Amino acid sequence: MTYKDRTVGWTLKQREALEAIFYTILEIQFMKLYREILVAVAMVASLAVSCSKGPSASSGNKAFASADAETQKMWQAATAAAATNDYVTSVTFFRKLYDNPNLTEAQHKAAEENLTVVYDRMSDAASKGDAAAVKAQEEISQLNREMRGR
Repeated sequence: MTYKDRTVGWTLKQREALEAIFYTILEIQFMKLYREILVAVAMVASLAVSCSKGPSASSGNKAFASADAETQKMWQAATAAAATNDYVTSVTFFRKLYDNPNLTEAQHKAAEENLTVVYDRMSDAASKGDAAAVKAQEEISQLNREMRGR
């Protein structure tokens, strides 16, 4: 039995009312599903952001545990600056670590990975109009020009 068979003899207003109720119920069900999907997407996004919020300091901490005191302090300063989005300081320290010929392969890799993460975060923030990130990019560009001029 189809919908039309069930409504034989109904007036047009009754059919329209039934259709309105049906579509309202359908819309409510769709909105519930849509809301659940949005909540799931938001949870995944927040998890991704919280996991990628800072550089991979834990793997770097292991790598730099055997480093000399000065190198460890530089690593700690770089990761602390990265955690607070102090882009210029973190890039400067991660670069110094990256350029240090006395680092082990694991330490060099940790410095490189963290430098990349900071650059990516800074670029992303600058593209979204973050004034501090734009200023940091300008300062880092100026530092790069000065270093090439030496």
